[in-house]
Amino acid sequence: MTRSDLMRVDKKLKKVIADIAKETGRSQVVVSRMAANEIERMELLKKRKKGQADNIALIIVAFFVFAVVMLQVFWMLDVFNTEAQTLTEFNNTGGEILQDQTDRFPAVFDGLALFILVGLSLALIGSAFLVDAQPFFYVISFIIFIFVLILAAILANVWDALRDSPVLASQAANFPITNFLFDNYVAVFTLIGSVSFIVLYSKLRG
Repeated sequence: MTRSDLMRVDKKLKKVIADIAKETGRSQVVVSRMAANEIERMELLKKRKKGQADNIALIIVAFFVFAVVMLQVFWMLDVFNTEAQTLTEFNNTGGEILQDQTDRFPAVFDGLALFILVGLSLALIGSAFLVDAQPFFYVISFIIFIFVLILAAILANVWDALRDSPVLASQAANFPITNFLFDNYVAVFTLIGSVSFIVLYSKLRG
């Protein structure tokens, strides 16, 4: 939009505000403030119309991506360590350091995965205190949440396929916490989503 177009829109907007002010008996400043408040309210409604369901979906996908990357990185590290330990050029000190890092990797990142999931879940629930829920969108949010849980089930099955594959099976067995979470992926996010929705919509009774 050119500058001249903006000027024309501005003139039309001022004329509309002036006409409304004349019809309602209010000042143009009051009418302008009312219009701005209404625009802001509509924008907030657009952002909130899905409740927390879209945020839950983001967490589901983000955790899955982290877990898959973690597993693949450990697979590469494990394969490299196995090959490196057989090289005569690889000195004992370097071999011990690499083996130590390989041994530590699963425990550290398995715990990190749990920490990330708990942190994201608490942030989701905490954000529910700051969002004003709209009663009309409760049913819509619930329907979207059902599809989000279906997504969780699909990703859990994908993880099972990766975990049981001949290439990654031995490495995946080293992540018991992550495996447990994916074994109960739908149940975990049903709980997280339920708590989030309870917090979000319980304010309607207030």
